[in-house]
Amino acid sequence: MCRRATLKEATIQGTAIWYATAQEAADALTAVAAGLDNGVIRPVVGDEMPLREAAAAHRKILEPGTRGKLVLTTD
Repeated sequence: MCRRATLKEATIQGTAIWYATAQEAADALTAVAAGLDNGVIRPVVGDEMPLREAAAAHRKILEPGTRGKLVLTTD
């Protein structure tokens, strides 16, 4: 991942939300929601499993080769 980012001269930013003020946290969440809505942020969902299988889901994400997020769904 880092190597690809370097080759593309990409910038990766992060934040420690626990240092943010309430307004900064609200602004960050608004920006994330907007990015999801307009397609700028495209999360990779690797799998979906029912919430009742949360223990199995946790084991699955620890397996080598796991890619994307694992989403727990409710009935």
